[in-house]
Amino acid sequence: MRVVAIVGALTGALCIEEMVKQGDEVVAVVTDPSDPNPGMPAGWSVKEMADRYFLPVYQPPPTRINQPGFIEAMRRLHPDMLVAMHYGVIFKKPLLSVFPRGAVNMHPTRLPRGQGKTPSCWHMLMGDTENWITLHWIDEGIDTGDVIAQASVPITPDDTGHTSTCKLLEEGHRIFAENLPLLREGKAPHVLQDGIAGVRKLSYRWEPGFARIPWDQPAEKVALHVRALSHPKEIQTYSGAAFTCLAGHRVTVWKARVAEVRNRQGQKTVPGEILALAGDGVLVQTGRGLLEVTDADVDGAAHAGLPGLIELLRPDLKAILGGE
Repeated sequence: MRVVAIVGALTGALCIEEMVKQGDEVVAVVTDPSDPNPGMPAGWSVKEMADRYFLPVYQPPPTRINQPGFIEAMRRLHPDMLVAMHYGVIFKKPLLSVFPRGAVNMHPTRLPRGQGKTPSCWHMLMGDTENWITLHWIDEGIDTGDVIAQASVPITPDDTGHTSTCKLLEEGHRIFAENLPLLREGKAPHVLQDGIAGVRKLSYRWEPGFARIPWDQPAEKVALHVRALSHPKEIQTYSGAAFTCLAGHRVTVWKARVAEVRNRQGQKTVPGEILALAGDGVLVQTGRGLLEVTDADVDGAAHAGLPGLIELLRPDLKAILGGE
């Protein structure tokens, strides 16, 4: 089978390798112009994987994917199928018509829940106990095509958004490898999304501002927000890390936990107010309960980590997080 792969991230790299190993002819690999970037985790580079197998690589700006020049270039390759994963473009009908055997996509939610631009830690952010991934057919809607397969990974207490995402993307590779022979033979399932029991349709579109910490929520939810968006500092993610603002500075919060201490009875506080230094961090008031921030970086600070935040707070410890 002749395949055009428009892919990114770990699943994209693994699935390129899988198609080569199963004997498919990958006639084009299309990925973001920034791949590989200096902060990319080992094994996540689609271009490096394609180079390993001497596959032709295209890295146009994503805005050109649905333009006539790109479509014609793909048509001249006489492909059978399009495989798309973790590439932030909605494919229009002229491009989809190039592939006689159809097009498939990997989406990091349990469709039809979470249709749209969602980070791979979406279920974790929603407070679910599992992160889900779906392999589905592409139609002209946004993540509305029939489902081929779905899988999940449990979210453990030690997971961050990054560690859970890594597990999920590897699980995505597994279901792709299992269903690739069926795609090749024209026997892959077509399960209507409306027919998936117990899953309600929910459209979603992640925006950068959503990473901002909601201090008015309970401490448990704020701690989950930070944990779900946490990742190694040297890499970049689609969702971005949890952040807040203090005195005109952006503060990225990497680690936080629900504090065991409680407010003094009758003490008047507001959500986002820094109350004290305690233990390994800074105590912050939330909508209900206290949060202990144990790792945070202030943009432009002379010191990394909490020392930079504490330096910004002097001489008066009390301050309100969340302002501009």
